[in-house]
Amino acid sequence: MEEGLAHKAVNIALSMGCSYSEARIQNIGHISYTLNNGQPLPPSSVTYGGIGIRVVYGGVLGFAYSNALDSNSIKAVIERAVKFAKFNLTLLGRKTEMSRESITTAYWTTDERRKFEDVNYEDLRVMAENYDEIVKQESLIGGRSISVSGTLGVKYFVNSENTIIRSRTSRFSVTAILTGHYGGQTAQRFLQFGGSGGPEVLENLGVEEKIENEVKSSIAILKNSHPVEPGGYNVVVGPEISGIMAHESVGHPLEADRVIGREGAQGGESYIKPGNEKVKLGSE
Repeated sequence: MEEGLAHKAVNIALSMGCSYSEARIQNIGHISYTLNNGQPLPPSSVTYGGIGIRVVYGGVLGFAYSNALDSNSIKAVIERAVKFAKFNLTLLGRKTEMSRESITTAYWTTDERRKFEDVNYEDLRVMAENYDEIVKQESLIGGRSISVSGTLGVKYFVNSENTIIRSRTSRFSVTAILTGHYGGQTAQRFLQFGGSGGPEVLENLGVEEKIENEVKSSIAILKNSHPVEPGGYNVVVGPEISGIMAHESVGHPLEADRVIGREGAQGGESYIKPGNEKVKLGSE
C-alpha cells in the first residue's frame, strides 16, 4: 500500500489552491475456483487498485481517480479533479457546505478466523467439489456451475485535516447456477451466498444445506408447475422479486446522478426531477 503517495496527493492539491483535499488508495485481490458440470475451469487470480482524490476548489467539490500510482499521474488526477470542481460550480450554481468534524485516526478490519492470505486454490477446490457433489445427486439438474471465491480489499484514507483511516475487508462467497429439465420444462436458479470474514463464513452460513434445499425446490417446481390461463390475477411475490422491483423502480430513479441528468446517455434519466423532494409517489 503506497501510503506516502496519498499524503503527497493531499499536499499537491493544497499547493494548487484547494481549500480541502482527501486521497483514498485501494488495493483488491481476488481468487476463485469454478467447476462447470464437475469439470474444473482454470483458477483465477486478479489484483487491481488505484487512487481516488476529492478536492474543494473555489468552494465546490471535484473528484477524479486513476489506477496509475506514480507522482506524475497523481498530479494529473488532481488537475482533473480541480477541472471538475470548476465545472460543478457552473452546473450547480452553489458552493459546497461541509460540516466541521474532529480529527480521527482509526483502523478497522473484518474478523477472520483464517486469513485470506492463508487460503489457496486447493482449499477452494475442496469446497467447490463438496457443493457440486450435493447438486449432482439429483439427475434432473442437468447443468451446474459452482464457483467459490475470496476477495481482500485494503484501503488507506487521508485528508488535509490529518484524519487517517486504514481498513481491511475480507469476503468469501459461493455462486451457483443450477439448470434442471423435466417433461419439456426448464427451471434455472442463480444462487449467491457469502459474507465478510475468512472462508469460515461459508460454513457459518450453512451453504451446503441451502444448496440442497434449492435443488429440492427446483425439482418440485419442475414436476409440479403447470401453464397459467391468460387473465388478470392477484399476485403475491417473494422477497427476491419484490427486492428487484424496489431496486429498479425506486432505487435507481432516486440516484442523484440520474435526477440531475448526468447519466442520461448511460443509465437513463429519472421520473424524479430536481425540486421534487415533497412530491408523493404511489398509493398508501
